[in-house]
Amino acid sequence: MILTDTKPKNYISAAQYQVHFEDWDTLRSIIEDPIYSQVLVIADENTEKLCLHILFENIARQVRVLTFPAGEKHKNLMTCHMIFEKMLQKNIDRNCLVVLLGGGVVGDMGGFCSATFKRGLPFIYLPTTLLSQVDASIGGKLGVDVNGIKNVAGIFQNPKNVFVFTEFLQTLPEIHIRNGFAEMIKHWLIADRETFDTAHAHRDFIYKNYKNCIESSLQIKLNITEKDPKEKGIRKILNFGHTIGHAIESLSILKSEDLLHGEAIAIGMICESYISYRMNLLSEEEIFKIREYIISIFGHHPKWVNDPAFLVELMYHDKKNRNGKIQFSLLEGIGYAVYNWEIPEDIIYESLYFYKQKL
Repeated sequence: MILTDTKPKNYISAAQYQVHFEDWDTLRSIIEDPIYSQVLVIADENTEKLCLHILFENIARQVRVLTFPAGEKHKNLMTCHMIFEKMLQKNIDRNCLVVLLGGGVVGDMGGFCSATFKRGLPFIYLPTTLLSQVDASIGGKLGVDVNGIKNVAGIFQNPKNVFVFTEFLQTLPEIHIRNGFAEMIKHWLIADRETFDTAHAHRDFIYKNYKNCIESSLQIKLNITEKDPKEKGIRKILNFGHTIGHAIESLSILKSEDLLHGEAIAIGMICESYISYRMNLLSEEEIFKIREYIISIFGHHPKWVNDPAFLVELMYHDKKNRNGKIQFSLLEGIGYAVYNWEIPEDIIYESLYFYKQKL
């Protein structure tokens, strides 16, 4: 699917909510609805500084603001407790509308707190990063990390609506735009070979078209999550790259080192593409094509696979595992994916070594 420069349509529909594009009018009508006793904006310190004024410039209703420290390392139950305490101090009742303003951490943890405070508050999500716009904004997964392990505590709960405004992307440094590319590339690898081939052939494609790729990525994820909202079957293909990627991300959290989610998933996709090759699902030509393309975007960072035994240990905490076996979603050729594959440890080790090798 080669995307053009035409503006996306106003919204796409899920079964229980809509994802609106560049639609301040609809957002204003929801926020100003008198059915809500009050409106609470939950943001992290970064979005409070960079994005909150954009929201205020486009709405008239007075709102309350609750912020917490930015970063994945703060996505834990201690921060949730702090958020709950602040909500109590602000006398938030069950008729309060919560507006989540931020990236994936705000969406995951702010949504988790909204869905559990007083047994559930209605919330809408305004994702402010490219990564959250193409990934976290769809599917209703909410949660927090425990002991550095990603999303151990969580629930499924859809927002009332999602609003995507590309204006927020202007607040991001280039590294955070690139961070969002990982989930776009994942969507192409599991469901859209044509766009992957186009991006591979034209190396500036992803940089020139990322705004228009948002709707395409959202539609791919929406099509999958609508078929399997609770991740019992086909939705698991969205985890491609994440079994190893989440282990690498957890390692970076435990080491208190900065590694963005997309950077970790990029490494995970290369490793899990190799596993797909070893399982005779992916050709040798395809695995090297994927490896070369992803490294051309994200660079090569072998230090993150220098402790393979610990990474494998972390993988045993992955939520997809069954009967003590590490489960993978793999590629059955570029553009197609399969799930629930149990992979022996020796092949996982091979995949980490494959990433470590120089091009």
